[in-house]
Amino acid sequence: MPGLTRILLLLSVLLWPVAGMAAGMPPLVGELSGRLELRKFAGAAPVDWRLTLWPPDAAGSSARLRLTLAAPGLSAQLEVRPESGDWRVVEGAIDLAVWLRTLAAALEAGLPAELECAGTVKLAGEGTWRAGRLNGELALVLNDGRVQGGEWQASPVALSARLTLADGEPALRSVQARVGEIAGLGLALGEVELSAVGAGDRRMRVERAAGRMLGGSVTLASFDFDPAAPAVLSTMELEGLDLAQLGHLLPDALSEASGRIDGRVTLDWSLAHGARAGRGELSVRPDTPASLRLAPAPGFLTDRVPARIALLPAWLGPLARWSSPPNPAYDTLGEIELGRTPLQVEQLRVELQPDGADGARSATVMVAARPANGSVVERVTFTINVAGPLEQVVRLGLDERARLNFGGR
Repeated sequence: MPGLTRILLLLSVLLWPVAGMAAGMPPLVGELSGRLELRKFAGAAPVDWRLTLWPPDAAGSSARLRLTLAAPGLSAQLEVRPESGDWRVVEGAIDLAVWLRTLAAALEAGLPAELECAGTVKLAGEGTWRAGRLNGELALVLNDGRVQGGEWQASPVALSARLTLADGEPALRSVQARVGEIAGLGLALGEVELSAVGAGDRRMRVERAAGRMLGGSVTLASFDFDPAAPAVLSTMELEGLDLAQLGHLLPDALSEASGRIDGRVTLDWSLAHGARAGRGELSVRPDTPASLRLAPAPGFLTDRVPARIALLPAWLGPLARWSSPPNPAYDTLGEIELGRTPLQVEQLRVELQPDGADGARSATVMVAARPANGSVVERVTFTINVAGPLEQVVRLGLDERARLNFGGR
């Protein structure tokens, strides 16, 4: 991480008196100050620094050296014991709204251009400083933060991260994060929990990522994450999602639905290409009653069944017409296709197949259901194919998919 390494080298120059006192030179007492220009990081404010030295006192305490850093949105104090070379962060605070881009550049982490953060990161840490090299641990804690990126936002954000310093090179040790809600694009993800550990070469291994969504839960399988090239490739496990809350995502062929579904969907996202459609399958939970209502579509069902039942061949003319009673299922199917009669779902399965028409996501919704009010129509099964951003193709098969019960059972 060349950017952060250069900053640490500059700090080493400022701390040169420590090496002298540790080598047995007469103790220095006084104060030095100046300004550090972070020219490598565009837009970064200059940092005022002050170096204060105290000699050992009569009570036997060792000499102390304190480095104070101050800039808009930044304050920190680092104390060093020259005799032992031990150091600790006395206090530290960084305003993310001011320093996010500079920190990301120092850590060589990629960030979306529209990303904005608010909140104060508190710093703590301790270790040793010898021969111009820093070793030890740093802890960063954020409470009640806020993150926004384009059409989505997340708040409140609580984050705790631990880093190790080995010869001045920082490496991630662990991250724990909690987010109250992530909202955007018509969906809300709440009670988000994330935990990760360092995986070497600046990467993180996200071991847990879970949250609440649409009345159910969503969990991501573990995945590797590189801050320098942000991307997520994982599998989402969905459990107990509420169909009633999916209203704005339903195909146009459905006007409403209720019940709960489980499933699994591939998640493929990166800062470079955005989100890509992934394969998956959803199915209705057998332990939860489900129902749906079709959007009004005259002829969707009735065009595929006769209004009257032909008992005699048509060549008999009027006799054939007089002996053809009304189809008892016709009116029921008409009520279903107009959305007046809800359907009690026996089976519902959604298959997601990426790279549909024009490269857009396609989905297949397969439904087996029966009229909620009971009728001569015992069971109707149909498939809704969705391909492309605007096109929706609906197919109905009556060969053992819609059974007409003329016995009235």
